[in-house]
Amino acid sequence: MSDYFDNYFKNMHVANKREIHSCPDLIECIRQIGFLPLLESGVQGFCAEGMMAEECRFIQFDDGSWEWPLWTWKGTAIKEGNCVYGKFFNGKAGFISLKWLPYFVNYRRSGYDFDARWEDGLANRREKSIMDVYFVKLLVGETNQ
Repeated sequence: MSDYFDNYFKNMHVANKREIHSCPDLIECIRQIGFLPLLESGVQGFCAEGMMAEECRFIQFDDGSWEWPLWTWKGTAIKEGNCVYGKFFNGKAGFISLKWLPYFVNYRRSGYDFDARWEDGLANRREKSIMDVYFVKLLVGETNQ
């Protein structure tokens, strides 16, 4: 299955060469694709950093300080972009739209639906809180993005 995704996203990236110039661009990219690693995670070029426009890349100044717009935009993308952020990609961080979140959750919980997982004591309080927030957003229709 990994080869399928490697080829799919490699071809998608080449065919739809995107450049992210702003936080709204990042949010739109996450919304269109559904999920996006922050940094390289196995599919060359398929990550937010790899899609950043040249003028938005990491810059280190002579005094040791740095500027990285992607890092600055991360919080806004989470708050305003109807997405979650976490270590979803082989232990590497990235974004998942609320529309795609159930698919990632199903994959990770080995066939259990969340209620059964919770009832069997396999989910912790933090996971329950996250799912509660997601279900509230689902009920008010915020996951269509």
